[in-house]
Amino acid sequence: MSVMDLCQAAADGDLQKLTNLLRAGTLDVNTTDELGSSLLHLAVKQDATQCVQLLLQHGADPNIQGKRKGLFTRLWGGEDGRTPLHLDAEQGATKCVQLLLQHGADPNVQDGVSMRGNVLEVCGLFKLLY
Repeated sequence: MSVMDLCQAAADGDLQKLTNLLRAGTLDVNTTDELGSSLLHLAVKQDATQCVQLLLQHGADPNIQGKRKGLFTRLWGGEDGRTPLHLDAEQGATKCVQLLLQHGADPNVQDGVSMRGNVLEVCGLFKLLY
C-alpha cells in the first residue's frame, strides 16, 4: 500500500478500495498528492459523498488547504489554498457541503486565489443550506 494507491482510490471515488486501504491504518488520512491535493480534495472533485464520509470518519481534516500556490498550481491543477469546502461549493455539491459542515468545515477560510468572505455566500449556496 502506498500514498499513491490511497490518492488514486480517493480520486476514483472507489469506496471499497479506499475502505480497504484505510483499514490497514498505516498512512495519514490527511496525506496529499504531488499537486498538494488531500484525499478529501480528491474525493470531493468526484462528488464521491460516501468516500468523503469515510475519510471524515477516519479523521480527515475538513479544513485542510491545498499546499501548492501560485502560477504552477493554476496551470497544473493544484488546490492553491482551497479547502474541500471551497471545491464543493464551487461545484454546487450540497450533500458533500453539508457533510463537511457537519464535521467542522469553516466556510470563512480564505483560499489563495479568489474566494473572499464566506464561501457559501460567494457561491450562492448559503440560502440553499440555511
